[in-house]
Amino acid sequence: MVYELIIHRRKFWMDEDNPIDLNTWIELCRSDPDLTIEEVVMAQNPKTGEQIRIEGDGTAFWEGPSKGGERDNTCFSWDRGAIRFGGGHELAILAKACKIAEALGARVQGVEGEFYRADGSHYYD
Repeated sequence: MVYELIIHRRKFWMDEDNPIDLNTWIELCRSDPDLTIEEVVMAQNPKTGEQIRIEGDGTAFWEGPSKGGERDNTCFSWDRGAIRFGGGHELAILAKACKIAEALGARVQGVEGEFYRADGSHYYD
């Protein structure tokens, strides 16, 4: 199971105030050559082989840098004023998420309440 992280502008990710507007998110994606807005993204779980389908408005695919023939890929999905993604344990994905958060005036938080920095360290606010 992939640990979920959230990019948001709130004190805590479950709050509903200070949302990231869908149009703002889409504009950011269109201005970033590394992000591709996709209506449907298909992926395969590398451990189980299970096909994963992610769809909806505001889903962006990021193909990370290659390392040894493998890439750190992920989907960033807009959901009710926040951007959700998995795979934050991979430093390249976390660094990209922190760049996105900075551009949106936001932070990256795990579902257990910890906030993350681009270098992989975390803290509690």
